[in-house]
Amino acid sequence: LEDFELVDVTKEAQMVLSCILRMDQRFGAGLVCNVLRGSKAQKVLEWKFDELSTYGLLKDYSQASVLDILSSLTAENFISPDEHGALKLRQSATPLLKGEEKFFIKYREEKSEKEKTRTDTSAEYPELFEKLRMLRLEISKEKGVPPYVIFHDSSLIDMSNKLPTTDGEFLNITGVGKAKFENYGEAFMEVIKEYIDEEGIEKTSSAIVRSHQVKDKLNSRIGSSDFTTYKLYEQGMDIEEIANERSISTKTVRNHLYNLAVGGMLKEFVSDVEEWKKIEILEAIEEVGISFLNPIKARVSEEINYEEIREVIIMEIIENNEG
Repeated sequence: LEDFELVDVTKEAQMVLSCILRMDQRFGAGLVCNVLRGSKAQKVLEWKFDELSTYGLLKDYSQASVLDILSSLTAENFISPDEHGALKLRQSATPLLKGEEKFFIKYREEKSEKEKTRTDTSAEYPELFEKLRMLRLEISKEKGVPPYVIFHDSSLIDMSNKLPTTDGEFLNITGVGKAKFENYGEAFMEVIKEYIDEEGIEKTSSAIVRSHQVKDKLNSRIGSSDFTTYKLYEQGMDIEEIANERSISTKTVRNHLYNLAVGGMLKEFVSDVEEWKKIEILEAIEEVGISFLNPIKARVSEEINYEEIREVIIMEIIENNEG
């Protein structure tokens, strides 16, 4: 059975509702999310949303966390999209805005015993994996976010296998970008170092990878065609518009965006994939990682296609790079 823990996000929900109001209830979840996170995207600046009092209020939250709050507010009928996707406040939102009502979201705290056993046995040092998982849970409770926002299980497994104790080694872990390293690296490496000392494990120097080598490895993925797509995307074009402009397939555009995300160049990406599909894909990613599409596809509903999976992966990579 799955256990869920309720997290009080009343303050954050009020910020979201306030932001929707200040944007005159004329825009969708993606742009509201960008404004709250302090994005410098072209549309944000064109509409002068960077001058709103709600701009950047949730800058320390990942895109997935903000969208999760928006999705929960929609599910609980505090907000609803109109026929064009613009978010509108419902009458039930008034007590929440005034502080007369609390708002909670729930996250899955533990995996099922079957899932837990499968995950634990894939780690070379399962006892260390458990210690890292407990640290992740502690941090997630402090921040009031789901554990996967801190690190996915695939990242903890990679840590348990590679035992990173230097900056470069930690930056080479699956799902670790500069911001995640700066925010959590020291705490997780401290647990790893303690485990190594307690167990008397000896590490070989061949495992050490310098941070600049990691960065070079990522940036080498970006080609000239990727960069052309990047310039069009930065101008505000969506995937289909870029495909039409360049006479290429939408699949190719998504592959370019994936390369740009992996290389650290793409900083903002909002997917139009339906929320229930995102949730299924994220749960599959937490189980099998993001390296291959087929294992993810095998774990989600038939209605979900590969391009939708790729979009969610792009979002995940950017969030991992940011924080």
